[in-house]
Amino acid sequence: GDNYMKKYYYFIGILVVLLVISVSGCIGDNSNNTNSTRVQSLTENGVTLEFPSTWIKADAQDNASVLAVADPNSKDQQGFSDTNVNVEKKAVSSSLETDFNSTYTQLSKNSDYQILSQGNVTAGSYKGLESIYTSNVNGTTKMHKAVWIENGDNVYVILCSAPQNKFDSQARIFDFIISNFKFS
Repeated sequence: GDNYMKKYYYFIGILVVLLVISVSGCIGDNSNNTNSTRVQSLTENGVTLEFPSTWIKADAQDNASVLAVADPNSKDQQGFSDTNVNVEKKAVSSSLETDFNSTYTQLSKNSDYQILSQGNVTAGSYKGLESIYTSNVNGTTKMHKAVWIENGDNVYVILCSAPQNKFDSQARIFDFIISNFKFS
């Protein structure tokens, strides 16, 4: 009950402080501005993504994926792109909000995941829900921004992922991709 919420807000408070520190620490080195970057557009399986021309179409290892793009210049130790945007499609089981809440309630029970924030969001001209969280897999902490949008009987999840230490420098690109998302 109350005690849990206090801990939760305390945790969020610490995270906000950490985020502020990490953001102010790397403002000077972000030279690539999206405005000057050429943009390419890709339409597949009913969705259109606009993304920087330096990014490439990616193969997502996920059957739910309808379209994925990645930054080929950002790689992990195995040589795989570690910065990507993956659009997944799932059938709505009860409602957008219920599905969203149950997904992240389950996720937060796993200690490898930390939910940082959740709320309403707009993606392109669509209203949706957003969750920002971190995952710890094989010692690598990644940060994720997931935007859920309902279309017909399906939920589309735009999942932006990057290593936590690269997320801030990619945030502008992620936001660009989300704000230009459309159903084709």
